[in-house]
Amino acid sequence: MLDFYDALDKSKNAPQAWADVQRDWLVKLRKERGLLAAVNWAGPFIMSSQGKP
Repeated sequence: MLDFYDALDKSKNAPQAWADVQRDWLVKLRKERGLLAAVNWAGPFIMSSQGKP
């Protein structure tokens, strides 16, 4: 989550920041722990709201 908020602060675009961070974590975890672990750890997170309240 810290990586997401850092990316969001830089880009000001929540969906793009989330996609970038999730992709980076999937790649990192796949190299370190394998595909199954990467998908289990980083894959399930989704952004449920992109609009203004």
